[in-house]
Amino acid sequence: MSGLLNRDQVKEIVHVKCQLGIMNNMIEFVKAQYHEHNFWGAFGDDFIRDLCYLLIYRMITGSGVDKLEHTVRLDPEHKLNHGTVLHNLEIILPLLEKWSYTKIVAGTVEEWNIAVSGEHFPHPFEPVNLWMDSSDFPCQDTVENKDWYSHKLKGIGI
Repeated sequence: MSGLLNRDQVKEIVHVKCQLGIMNNMIEFVKAQYHEHNFWGAFGDDFIRDLCYLLIYRMITGSGVDKLEHTVRLDPEHKLNHGTVLHNLEIILPLLEKWSYTKIVAGTVEEWNIAVSGEHFPHPFEPVNLWMDSSDFPCQDTVENKDWYSHKLKGIGI
């Protein structure tokens, strides 16, 4: 198992970008709904927790499922299986999308305009309205992976 990241190492990497409280809240949200879904795998105490960490780790590092299989071993007794990981991530992503809507309130254009009224921004940024497009961010992984292909970036992204 030399060279493979274990559960604690993955958590440490994730916590650099995502605070423990946020991760715990995310995990509890998924746990509350996981009986309604057809997850595959060994359903131990840490099953949902591991899946959530694996997903966030994958996003942070830009790792495809193939790379995860060769670099991560969350549990010494269970090797990651490509099909199982993909299947479970396809279930968790929509759940975390629902979770995100409980945490992020986008607001209306009018609310954003009120929020920036009275603020003075340097040229060439005036007038400013805070908004976000569905953005794609480049990943660190340089290997082309169809799972992470971004048409906006014309390359690998999330």
